[in-house]
Amino acid sequence: MRPCSEPEQKGTSVPCLYPRDLAKLQKNRSFFGARVAGKTHQERDLCSSFECTTIKIMSKKQAKKPKRGKQKREPRKATPTFLLELPLQMDWSQERQVRAHLEAARCLYNALLSEATKRLQKMRTDPAWQASRAIPHERSQERAQAFSALRKQYRFSEYELHEYAKQARVSWIADHIDSTMAQTLATRAYRAVNRVCVGHARRIRFRSRGRGIDSVEGKRNDVGLRFVLDPNAGDGGFLIWNEQ
Repeated sequence: MRPCSEPEQKGTSVPCLYPRDLAKLQKNRSFFGARVAGKTHQERDLCSSFECTTIKIMSKKQAKKPKRGKQKREPRKATPTFLLELPLQMDWSQERQVRAHLEAARCLYNALLSEATKRLQKMRTDPAWQASRAIPHERSQERAQAFSALRKQYRFSEYELHEYAKQARVSWIADHIDSTMAQTLATRAYRAVNRVCVGHARRIRFRSRGRGIDSVEGKRNDVGLRFVLDPNAGDGGFLIWNEQ
């Protein structure tokens, strides 16, 4: 069998198409994005059974126009953090004060959990909730907008729970818990309830008096709960909680 009679163009791939395949190509000129080059019907009839008509085949990637994709953003660099654990030495009077602070934090945390749970239940009983769930996952943008509107309507968000923490931090609780610690407790409560909302957890666990709450945190080291280094004690220092 002889090669094609027409030379290949420089820098392009020009495979051969034999006469038995011409009928298929004439039925569907867009076969593999191919286009017949050069020869007329009369010239094709003059070709011997060993000769062929040259075509240029464009791959699907070449046929499609290049899309203007968004530039990939570099991942945000995390701020270097560390965790230092130090034993806490207290006498009986200091221990009593710390227990009172933790009990106030437990009561506020349970109140925030209860409020977030009520808002979630009201949002789920709304018929719009079932309508949002019925939206196919293929229409992700429309689905997300529907759920976002429900969250905004029933004030089910971390920011809204921060606002509720301002109202709940009253009376004796305000004597133990400052505003920044109340915000961190609200964030913890919202994340716990939101896990149930999105299906990552089945139920919410409140903190009983026996179980208690054993950890709290603040946002800054200049108000509320803070640690002050003692220059005469090496890595040691003082834990100050509400100037106590």
